Amino acid sequence: MVVVSGPEKINDIRKATLEQLSSADAFVDLLQTDYTIDRSIGANPYDLAEVIRGAFTRNISTCFADIQDEIKAAFIDNVPMTEDWIEVPAYEKILQIICRASNRMFVGLPLCRNPDYLKLNIDFTIDVFVCARIINLFPTFMKPLVGSIVTPRRRATAKAEKFFGQTIQERLYQEKIHGKDWPGKPNDMLSWLLDASNGKEERRTVRSLCTKMLFTNLGAIHTTSNAFTTALYALAAHPEYVETLRNEVESVIKEEGNTKAAMGKMNQLDSFLKEAQRL
Repeated sequence: MVVVSGPEKINDIRKATLEQLSSADAFVDLLQTDYTIDRSIGANPYDLAEVIRGAFTRNISTCFADIQDEIKAAFIDNVPMTEDWIEVPAYEKILQIICRASNRMFVGLPLCRNPDYLKLNIDFTIDVFVCARIINLFPTFMKPLVGSIVTPRRRATAKAEKFFGQTIQERLYQEKIHGKDWPGKPNDMLSWLLDASNGKEERRTVRSLCTKMLFTNLGAIHTTSNAFTTALYALAAHPEYVETLRNEVESVIKEEGNTKAAMGKMNQLDSFLKEAQRL
């Protein structure tokens, strides 16, 4: 790990071009995506980023109520209310909650609650990071061999195709017959990925789309679950912050309601989350 300190060095990084410093390329190298996910991720690391910045971000407000509903339902199922104290495996349960909430927006009901579908995405996320660590232990010339042995990506993609294959074929057919904005077109991640493909056939295959769905889940599950777990442990270590944070949340919701705009006004909560993740 390299820690950059001082205004001058930080400014150098800020001004660097993508050719000089690329977080996407660093991510591809860290996760060894050619072997753990698919070569298309490394070849076009910004394809999915465009969908996230574009259609996904635009639809957060539209899907906010559904996501909130799924979070409530997921908490009830994973952390039930009881009369007595109970032990809860925090990270394990948070993975379930985050996966369900994310997929409520990605694929909707009922698939976002399907136990096999949830297991596929959670296992894939964990496997990618574990396998990447193993591959990174070896010199470059050995990585293709090691990657072919240790990574379960083909098995994961095959399972994803069972969930999405028929749906993708149906949507491609509807688009061919009725055009891009066909009647009854779902507003979900598959549709956004197809829209962003710009007619390029290699980006519209069942395999390509299933790979991107798995990769999207990896990003959503890993980052959010880690942040949530870290914040929860920090709050357990510093219970004196509970009342302050709760008061802010209640005050903002009373003023703004349960909306995306309300999230942007929870400044103390935002600061707490940032501090909890500080190295």
